[in-house]
Amino acid sequence: MSRIEYGHQSLSRQDLSEDPIEQLKRWWTDAEEKDIRPIDAVFLATVDANNHADGRIVLLKHFDYKGLVFFTNYESTKSRELLNNKSACITIFWPALERQIRIRGMAEKTSRDESLAYFKTRPRGAQLAAWASKQSRSIESRAVLLEAYAEMEQRFSDQEIPCPKNWGGFRLKPNSFEFWQGRHHRLHDRFLYSPVKEGWSIERLAP
Repeated sequence: MSRIEYGHQSLSRQDLSEDPIEQLKRWWTDAEEKDIRPIDAVFLATVDANNHADGRIVLLKHFDYKGLVFFTNYESTKSRELLNNKSACITIFWPALERQIRIRGMAEKTSRDESLAYFKTRPRGAQLAAWASKQSRSIESRAVLLEAYAEMEQRFSDQEIPCPKNWGGFRLKPNSFEFWQGRHHRLHDRFLYSPVKEGWSIERLAP
């Protein structure tokens, strides 16, 4: 197997914002300027009812001081896990920048208004798919899925597509952030933000 040697950039304490959201914005802007694609593909880790770890890639659609937001079918596996156990982690990895960000926290549903507003911005095909797909459920074949999609096309052929009641967003409310910069010899730079009474503490971690 090939081995990658990191080390094109460094990360020191003085490089960091005192606020992890501001630091995330800085790195996000860097990724945009470097045309990293897909910039919003992040790994979401959850825990199932048997305390087994689970994970998948989701698209991070928004983040601010209230948290990090993604959207899904509320009857999907990830949704059922989050509704049963709110503890979750989002990991962002941009290999081209040799950077990783880990954000741990507690998930909660977004408001219905937020979900409706975002649903309206989705391409029509994605809106139809939200109606056609019983996410995470077993199906006999792809033909069954395509038939359901065609039925939705006909059903909503001459009208705006409403947001399904079982579709919406989750917001991860962070309780820690870790910023990771790849370095030579696997001596990576890692900094952990933890909440304190006023603001955040920042400490360097061993790689």
